Amino acid sequence: MECSYLVVVVLLVQFMSALVETTFSCIYCLAVEDPSLCHTRTKCSTYQLCYAEVKVTERNNSLYFLDCQDAVHCDKLAGSVIIGKREDTGAVTDVTTCKKCCKTDECNREICGTKPDAVNPDNVTKNNTYVRLAVLGQVEVFVNGVWSTLCVNGWDDDAAQVACHMMGYSREGSKAVNKSTAGTGLGVANLDGLTCQGDEDHLLDCALSAGDWSLHACPTLESAGVVCNYTGILDNFLLLADRTFRGGIVRMDLDTFSYALLYAPRLTSSIRPVALTFEPMYQRVYSLLYVNSSDGLNSEIWCQDVQTTGPAYPLMWIQALVNGIAVDSSRNLLFMTDATNRNITRAYTTGTDPEPVVSLDDEPHAVTLDQTNQTVYWSTVGAGASIESADYEGNNRQVLASTMLLQPVALAFDQKTRQLYFCDAGTHRIEVMDSDGKNRKLLFADDSVQFLGFTLTSSHIFFSDQHSGGVHRLERDGSNLSQVGPKTLEVDGIVAYQSSSASSV
Repeated sequence: MECSYLVVVVLLVQFMSALVETTFSCIYCLAVEDPSLCHTRTKCSTYQLCYAEVKVTERNNSLYFLDCQDAVHCDKLAGSVIIGKREDTGAVTDVTTCKKCCKTDECNREICGTKPDAVNPDNVTKNNTYVRLAVLGQVEVFVNGVWSTLCVNGWDDDAAQVACHMMGYSREGSKAVNKSTAGTGLGVANLDGLTCQGDEDHLLDCALSAGDWSLHACPTLESAGVVCNYTGILDNFLLLADRTFRGGIVRMDLDTFSYALLYAPRLTSSIRPVALTFEPMYQRVYSLLYVNSSDGLNSEIWCQDVQTTGPAYPLMWIQALVNGIAVDSSRNLLFMTDATNRNITRAYTTGTDPEPVVSLDDEPHAVTLDQTNQTVYWSTVGAGASIESADYEGNNRQVLASTMLLQPVALAFDQKTRQLYFCDAGTHRIEVMDSDGKNRKLLFADDSVQFLGFTLTSSHIFFSDQHSGGVHRLERDGSNLSQVGPKTLEVDGIVAYQSSSASSV
């Protein structure tokens, strides 16, 4: 019997030796949109082959994963059917469309296909070209439908001032940084002959034609970075809770729809941001995260300065599922909807002294405030869905709406008009009513939309949709639906700030 075991082991070793007789140098990139732009190489271990995998996200983005893989695993892939196999990643659900191995150096770059490397000049416009600031100062550009590291020959302070302006920062004092190695871009976008004066509103306004764009390898010394000046008060922006693999809290400029990633607090498939609120007096963002821990789904609240891309700090750990959050900046109060304990909880913005102020029979979801009259509004979802209000102490409770509601997932209060706007993911409607529940009016309806986040500016309604990426915009009367910003964002919560608008969300 022992001899039989020995024979099996010897045969297995011989099989593995025959399968892999050498170590391979393979292309290494994770979650990229164009594998032809990957140039990092990794040395595989013995008994490993080069490997490629493609996943299509629920936003219809193809992401390529290139690495080494154990030869035994590769052998199992032979003849297997993986097209359409759905894999749960925790934050999003992906469909794997390709898994392949190969046995020569750097053979895995294109074994699952690739994208064309040409940029169509006719498709490069201000309406579909954006920049973003990655953590540590790398400039990335969205062109040809792909986020890429920006590579510019002669990147200077004038160009950096334009890029910083596009992301909502001050031009004055913003500086260019070359030789940046901190980028996370999915490819490389090259600009030849970029000449900016520093006062342009968009990089495409510089001395540049659309044909100057190209996608190909870039010397590291020419990759573009910036140090943006954020002195003063920031204005006119959206804050987004983005749940992509690069997710975190994003600040998006309302003029250019370019953005900066503020932070990504140790995001994994078990941690994702879902809601947020903004305190304008001290320019602070309070974000709500879901944390899937060993004792179930819990919540955290984080706080950060909206001006920087530096670290955030945890404010509260809540052993419950919290769905919504709102801040009263003048009184330093946070209000939260606790779905586990079915109450509206109030705490100080320091995270101290949390206490329930309203007890409920159903699970609360969204919350917003009338800060002038110290009134809290909230929604409940399900069979008993409703929208209600009470004062900050939980008194004078009123039911404002209880019919034709299923999942009112987001609320926004207009302080100037004293109207309450809300969207319902179950009825697929956006409506508005007076602060006392009267004069309820339908603004927008679309059965294909599954609302997630919702906010107001002085002239527009913005919302996020479960079924389509990015941010969507309507006029305040519900007309003229359009997509703004890149579709690669997967947004849950959304909040707007304009100093000219006194909306509360």
